[in-house]
Amino acid sequence: MRYVRSQFDLNEATGLLTKTRFARIRRAFGMTLPPALRTELIYLPYYLVTIPVYQGESKSTASAAIEAISGAFSLRAYKDELLSDTEPEPGDAFTPQIAEPDAIDIARDGILRNALRERGGRRTFRWAKSESVELLQHPFWVYYYARRRGLLDIQLLDAVTGDRPGSKTKGGVLDAFVDAGRTTQTNHMEQHS
Repeated sequence: MRYVRSQFDLNEATGLLTKTRFARIRRAFGMTLPPALRTELIYLPYYLVTIPVYQGESKSTASAAIEAISGAFSLRAYKDELLSDTEPEPGDAFTPQIAEPDAIDIARDGILRNALRERGGRRTFRWAKSESVELLQHPFWVYYYARRRGLLDIQLLDAVTGDRPGSKTKGGVLDAFVDAGRTTQTNHMEQHS
């Protein structure tokens, strides 16, 4: 398993997370994001699926990253200089909840949908029978804050691109937290019984 290196440190991530599109207007109306209760770097598992594609006689590859908890699809390729074999701190990485064959199906479906959109609904390529799959740990900054009294919320920042991911990835992060909490609770109960 390899890890994608974060391109933003804690200060840069906090600045990007608290910066909003209409920051001046929001500040004027007192609508700024509350201060962070905590900010941490986590790693979500992603399957990087690369599929050979033939268009006529020419051969190319299509790559997709499938978030291995919620199944979120994105067309993405990683440069080798961003990848590392060094493990992050213990507890920062989560285990996949989607099986590799399911990730391959999601990748094929997503690549096909994207290609059909680009080509006006015409399928002008064919798949190769083989594909390569690699499990990566992708970094995200998590900004915890109190939305209202007694209500905790999070904002996410992709620690490679600096973008805010969509709701499906946020759901995957929350699912990973819940699953990690269940595992911790189960281990704790087993130790004390």
